[in-house]
Amino acid sequence: MQDTYICRTDLGEIEVGRNILTELILEAVSEMDGLVLVSNKKGKLQSMNSRFGGDAADSIEIDSEGDGLVILLNVVMRFGHSMQQLSDQLSGKISKRLRKVTGDAPLSVILHVTGTLSKRIAPRDLTYRTDYEY
Repeated sequence: MQDTYICRTDLGEIEVGRNILTELILEAVSEMDGLVLVSNKKGKLQSMNSRFGGDAADSIEIDSEGDGLVILLNVVMRFGHSMQQLSDQLSGKISKRLRKVTGDAPLSVILHVTGTLSKRIAPRDLTYRTDYEY
């Protein structure tokens, strides 16, 4: 993983740090009112309490592909809600935040659902991918 990412816009290039991108992603997750929580690859919930996201920031993967970013996020979703709708909402919030800061939407946002949460975490292995066009 890189420490900085270059986003190309009509006016030039913007260099954005990984900490800023992870903070934007975690803010979008926190707007979901506890319906979506960040986890690691095995489904263990990650803390988002410290500055720059704590453990949750380590579980976010950001890759540069061509002219854009590909974001992979491991999440646990609350039981009783549509996973497709929640993933669409979260992907939209992440895209909107990145577009506002960098001037460019990510190429794709991939949400890997590692579990559903009711009283305990039930393991799942689902992937929702949202691709954005320019």
